Amino acid sequence: MLPQNTPKLLTVVCLLLVIPFVYCKKSIGGNEATSGISISNISPVRDSVNTTIKLVVTVEPVSSKTITVAYTTVDGTAKTNVDFVPTSGTLTINANAASAEIPVQLIGRKLLSSTQDFTVKLSNAVNANLKVDQATVFIENPGFDYQLVWSDEFNGTSVNTADWNYEVGGGGWGNNELQNYTSGTNNAYIENGNLVIEAKKERSGNNAYSSARLTTKGKRKFTYGKIEIKAKVPATAGLWPAIWMLGENIDQVSWPSCGEIDIMEAINKETPSKIYGTAHWGINTSTHLSKGSFYTLPSGYFSDNYHVFSVEWDANSIVWFYDGNRFNSVNKVDVTGGNNPFNKDFFLILNVAVGGNWPGSPDATSIFPQKMMVDYVRVYQK
Repeated sequence: MLPQNTPKLLTVVCLLLVIPFVYCKKSIGGNEATSGISISNISPVRDSVNTTIKLVVTVEPVSSKTITVAYTTVDGTAKTNVDFVPTSGTLTINANAASAEIPVQLIGRKLLSSTQDFTVKLSNAVNANLKVDQATVFIENPGFDYQLVWSDEFNGTSVNTADWNYEVGGGGWGNNELQNYTSGTNNAYIENGNLVIEAKKERSGNNAYSSARLTTKGKRKFTYGKIEIKAKVPATAGLWPAIWMLGENIDQVSWPSCGEIDIMEAINKETPSKIYGTAHWGINTSTHLSKGSFYTLPSGYFSDNYHVFSVEWDANSIVWFYDGNRFNSVNKVDVTGGNNPFNKDFFLILNVAVGGNWPGSPDATSIFPQKMMVDYVRVYQK
């Protein structure tokens, strides 16, 4: 015989069976991951007539929902209605779209100054989080003082070997580095309009890491000018990405007599927020001299976005810039010690080293692979 409270028990049992089903039903398929939106820096070259530039806002992962985000331009060294037309509004990114563009009009001018900048800021995103909420527009003003004499925009399908050499091998490269530099597409390739130099943790020759080192030696050499590279710098312990130059006569006079100009170096765990710019010279290694400085971001990391690294070099000085901000200079009077190599031809080098005397070795926190993304290399001369 069933007890008198049987209906109540049945009700409770049914509820216990139904409730998990309801919650399970809600979780079937999971919630859609929250999308993040980012905006990237750009570096347009100003023309003498008005032109329209487009800043790309990307979505990751793409969303099944329509995303909206407000945007506005903010003055920097470039000024509203003088250098650009002020712009604000709401950008709509359609469902399942990976990106959308914000158009901004540059005002045509010819200037004797070099790079100017302004900012485009995002706010009030709907159906997405703001991952990178502002971008800097670096307006290049070749104007009357500088003319573009050579560039690689990396818009092809492979590295242009008419301009670039692959330097290969292990052996430490004079700094006890741990990588083996290779040729071919394993460690250096063109992707989405960028030169990608990729450092990997893998057996390569006698080394535990592979990477790439590209130079313009014997193909593109320069005495004086503005050398400018837009790149996104990788970040992990024990990594040493560099954008630099050596004297074309290195095979005849050796280092440091040939001279060295380090446009940008980033090392070790400092990589996320600090870069260095340095000049090296001297008759031989025992008389090696150098002068350098560094730039530390007030917030964020260099790996978050693309940045413009440059030097302006003439017979009297070398001046270093990060996104148009001056952070180091070497004057002719600084170059003591019996030789001044900075009045001769230099060639460019792009590489990502692993380990070495300065950054130290990778550790348990290191993450591989790591990529240095180079959007362009441009050389201007007067």
